[in-house]
Amino acid sequence: MTYAIGSAGLIPMTYAIGSAILIPMTYAIGSAELIPMTYAIGSAVLIPMTYAIGSAVLIPMTYAIGSAVLIPMTYAIGSALLIPMMYAIGSAVLIPMMYAIGSAGLIPMTYAISSAVLIPMTYAIGSAVLIPMTYAIGSAVLIPMTYDIGSTVLIPMTYDIGSTGLIPMTYAIGSAVLIPMTYDIGSTGLIPMTYAIGSAVLVPMTYDIGSTGLILMTYAIGSAVLIPITYDIGSAVLISMTYAIGSALLIPMTYAIGSAVLVPMTYDIGSTGLIPMTYAIGSAVLIPMTYAIGSALLIPMTYAIGSAVLVPMTYDIGSTGLIPMTYAIGSAVLVPMTYDIGSTGLIPMTYAIGSA
Repeated sequence: MTYAIGSAGLIPMTYAIGSAILIPMTYAIGSAELIPMTYAIGSAVLIPMTYAIGSAVLIPMTYAIGSAVLIPMTYAIGSALLIPMMYAIGSAVLIPMMYAIGSAGLIPMTYAISSAVLIPMTYAIGSAVLIPMTYAIGSAVLIPMTYDIGSTVLIPMTYDIGSTGLIPMTYAIGSAVLIPMTYDIGSTGLIPMTYAIGSAVLVPMTYDIGSTGLILMTYAIGSAVLIPITYDIGSAVLISMTYAIGSALLIPMTYAIGSAVLVPMTYDIGSTGLIPMTYAIGSAVLIPMTYAIGSALLIPMTYAIGSAVLVPMTYDIGSTGLIPMTYAIGSAVLVPMTYDIGSTGLIPMTYAIGSA
């Protein structure tokens, strides 16, 4: 496959994603060119699609990820356009979704992670917008600004991201233990806290989110394991962290998604700091990774989605840097890939999604 992202060049193509179905395709990424397309991701379902990456062009789309569910979708990458979307992750659940990447746009959303639970959600990334939310991680429990990680415990919760508002809260992660809590996200106020994540263990904790203050913490998510942690969200401070969500360890600054693999990780949110990372999605494969969020830094990466395939990858979000990449989604197929989002760089590519 060879195509151009960031120009009006049309790209005649034929390939199969997630099955043996041949897919005649022509599209342009990074311009206003509409791209009629048909393909299948993770199944034999044909998916008519039209989209544009790197411009303000809206992209009505329909596709399926990991199932035969059709997913009408419209989105824009590289602009402040709102993106109504429907998709399913790891199940046949349709997920109406709308969000904006790279702006302060509010994002009404509904989605389900590893379950059939619909999750109405609204949030803002990179701004001081309040975010009423309802979601469930790893279970069928609905959680309005109330959530539960690793169990069916309902957790009434209220918080504010990007401001100095105090946040009275009570929640339980991975167990039925209620945890009275008050903290402030987006200020330098320290937050004395006691709670239990994943067990009945009380965890004295003090941290600060949204400043440069380091946050010594110990907690367990999804088990009785205590987890010393220090991190800072909203500054250039590096954050070494280890935690587990739902017994199948899920650890940012060390985490694994969908398996018990420990993943040492270091990252920085809200600065241009490079972020060495290792993680696994849906398997026991360790994935050394380095990336930057909110800058033009290049990001060498290796990861596997839904399989044990290692995927060396390098990409750049929010700049014109070329992105050599290799990855596999839902199979053992290696996919050498190079592309550029938001520029005129040509992008030779070959990949397989959901099959060999």
